[in-house]
Amino acid sequence: MSVLVPVPAENIKAVYQFASRILELTAEGELPGWFSIAEPLRINLPLPWFKSDSVIVETAKGNWTINIEYPDAPGFGAGPVISSSGNGTSGAAADSQPATFGDVLPPINKPLPGSGTLNLTADAPARRLGLGAPEVTVDISFNHEFFKLVDASVSDGVLTWKIKWAQLPLGEGETPQIIKVITTTRYIDARAITPRIVQPYIVDFVLFKGEETSGAAQ
Repeated sequence: MSVLVPVPAENIKAVYQFASRILELTAEGELPGWFSIAEPLRINLPLPWFKSDSVIVETAKGNWTINIEYPDAPGFGAGPVISSSGNGTSGAAADSQPATFGDVLPPINKPLPGSGTLNLTADAPARRLGLGAPEVTVDISFNHEFFKLVDASVSDGVLTWKIKWAQLPLGEGETPQIIKVITTTRYIDARAITPRIVQPYIVDFVLFKGEETSGAAQ
């Protein structure tokens, strides 16, 4: 039988790493001897059925609510993970509105030369038949000031977007730029949670020797 350890709340931390998909609980205290505990838990966060901003830790001093830290995503956590559709309703009215659950995957770095193109791919949504089958959409999002879509195609179940610079990011703080591929699953039941998976790409501007930087991409 496990024995509860008297650990104060300020000595407990919960940290989630997106890259490894591990939530690690750590605790320090005295028994009277000093001790340190680290317990990793492999889990995908956030989850629609899991309170993803905090965990409850049971100790001999009481049950503590510990906020989950997300060092890979500053500003995430300690706040709502599931949000309403954003139509300004609240209370009981908001409970009847569809909700969106978002999961942000670890970002992927991509270089893009000034005169080159970048191909991004994603699995094309499979056609689902039958009553109540969800609708799956895949969209791409980027800053149109700096990027333009050259071509988009579907082949063998794979979506491909070809992207180039609309304007070279030569100003301070203009590179890298972010492109997001967003997969959304919508269910017929208006009360169902809408999962939205975001795959971010961090695009760095690279300049080859002899290449001009006039500002407008060719």
